[in-house]
Amino acid sequence: MPTSRSLLAVLIAVAAAASAPAASAQCAPDSFEPNDSCATAWPLSPGSWTNLSVNGYSAPGGLKEDFYELTIGVGEEMTLDIQWDSADGHLQLWLYDDGVCTTGFIDADTQGFGTADVAYNNITATPQTLVLKVRSLTPAATCVSYDMDYVVNTNPCVSALDDGFEDNDDCMSAALLPLGTTTGLTVFGSNSTHGLDEDWFRVSGIPAGDVLTVQMTYTHSNGDLALALYDAPCAASATKFSNYQFGVETLEIKNETGATQDYWVEIQAYDFNYDCGTYDLLVTSAPDPCDSTADDGFAPNDWCGSPANVTAGTHAGLIAFKSAPDYFRVNVPAGKRLTVDALFPHAGGNLDLEIWDANCNTMLDDSTSYTDDETVFTVNNGTAAADYIVLVEVASDLPTCNTYDMVVTVVDDPCLTGADDGFAPNQSCGSGPELANGAYAGLFVSKFAEDHFDVRVAPGETITVQVDCVAAAGNVSAFLYDPLVSACDQLSDLARADSYGDSKSFSYTNTEAIERTYELEVMIRPWVAEDCNDYDLLISGVLGQPGAPFCFGDGTGTPCPCANESVAGAGEGCQNSQGHGAVLSATGSNLVASDDVTFSIAQARPHQPSMLVQGASSVAVPFKDGVLCMGNPTERLEIIGLDAAGAGSSTVSIVTEGFVSPGQTRYYQAWYRDPALSPCGSGSNFSQGLEIPWQ
Repeated sequence: MPTSRSLLAVLIAVAAAASAPAASAQCAPDSFEPNDSCATAWPLSPGSWTNLSVNGYSAPGGLKEDFYELTIGVGEEMTLDIQWDSADGHLQLWLYDDGVCTTGFIDADTQGFGTADVAYNNITATPQTLVLKVRSLTPAATCVSYDMDYVVNTNPCVSALDDGFEDNDDCMSAALLPLGTTTGLTVFGSNSTHGLDEDWFRVSGIPAGDVLTVQMTYTHSNGDLALALYDAPCAASATKFSNYQFGVETLEIKNETGATQDYWVEIQAYDFNYDCGTYDLLVTSAPDPCDSTADDGFAPNDWCGSPANVTAGTHAGLIAFKSAPDYFRVNVPAGKRLTVDALFPHAGGNLDLEIWDANCNTMLDDSTSYTDDETVFTVNNGTAAADYIVLVEVASDLPTCNTYDMVVTVVDDPCLTGADDGFAPNQSCGSGPELANGAYAGLFVSKFAEDHFDVRVAPGETITVQVDCVAAAGNVSAFLYDPLVSACDQLSDLARADSYGDSKSFSYTNTEAIERTYELEVMIRPWVAEDCNDYDLLISGVLGQPGAPFCFGDGTGTPCPCANESVAGAGEGCQNSQGHGAVLSATGSNLVASDDVTFSIAQARPHQPSMLVQGASSVAVPFKDGVLCMGNPTERLEIIGLDAAGAGSSTVSIVTEGFVSPGQTRYYQAWYRDPALSPCGSGSNFSQGLEIPWQ
């Protein structure tokens, strides 16, 4: 009869073996083998092939590539593409013309999302021999199967003729382009026998105040074309530019010179491998309709010194002009949050929205996206009512005006009136409670009430702090200070987690020979748009609790066996018959010499036995009603009886019973009985895991 300790080891080994993936062998040779080097490239004729394969890094013998030799005749163009299941790995194509497949690559496709293709156009006077390389880029892939299509055609651009506007290949020889539609125009790219052959046109006599519109229509599948518009002859850079609009490029410009104006149009091949193609142009000139549109009833309010007074509510049917922005004054009581929405169709003219102080000296918030609507807000966190200026302006050259509805909302600010978390009041430096190792969920911080904590760190120990939040709701930052050096001065912080994002962390090592207490500050930077947010803290490496929780049963990692996940962020194991998961915690230090660690189990099944188990490795395997978090070799430390609340504590020496030495990391978990009513019916469950790096 095996002991409890060896029985647990057997169970862990069986569970781990059941979850381990089977090793894959290298690819079986396809019909083109051997072609594993540039020197053994297989001569390939046009056609289609299936069930080809290439070895990845993990295959026995290591990475092997496939090479093919391609011959392209004079005046011919080729395309070669492959297709594969991207879940099997990441493939690349490389096309070389140097014969040794080193520096002479002429095309490549390294995207690798299930398809890849390369192309070549032989514009030389002799046939060209190329070598294609197919390569697996995914380190974990062993064998990737693919299909291949290779097509060679006569290049139609060899015999193509230019249009009747030639010679208009540069700005100095730009052809006069009439208003209206001009069809059947031709342009050549650098990959054609003609060489790069741009088209230039001049549009003459656009009246003052008119909007010139140039629209180019072409077949995008032949290659991308670019459209450029200049308001001065042969200028160094385009005034307007458009490319990669999938077959239609459109540019508009308003003649604001006060006199008749000429404009220059450039058409160019934008794809590297472009040969030739045709396109049509539509050129129109018309007065700007915004010039004859009346302003709204709030006018004149086109500068900060003459804002229109508005109150909370919806103000519909407004209009802003590029030459006459709209200014509004809103009075906001103390403790209130002002939100302003400008609702408009972006296609009618892009609007920007800003909030300024009463004298337009300081901008408090702005919204300048290229979407249909804009939103700004600010908070009056003073003790008296205050005026704010709202600016609505046209940000686009065209259209030069747009209509909009403005929604003004003044409400209690939740960042000023909402309840703080259970650690409050801890808003000032030196006022915070001491934190132990563990996860702290659902904390709250605002610009008006920072959070401060103390953390004790043993000599030579490294503290790690992770901050999790929804950054879009208010990005949260954390700083670590030495109170003997600086009182929460961000110019003298020891470490920080200050990047933009939902999750960020920092680590810091106490290099002194004594235990130190540091100050942890959590805050929202003044320039962050939102004023407050909820956040979670994950602390490890401090005294108070010697380890860091991991392997939670809330679905963030390995799923629980029968969808019995606990509440996300609660730091528990999988849910048991009591409707929650068990929690394993520890007190003491991770110093072997101190040997003062005590484990506590909470929220397990009342009046049942539990086993405190130690593992030398971490795993994450569904087992019984929970997730097995610690792996071989394992040690049974103690049988702990649970009280009426499902709680209990260890009494033995963890160092002695676990044969622990400095420098080892060990993983701990409570395995407890949950008979009859357990969610998955196995009769037992596990707490979350606890990792202790022993020193």
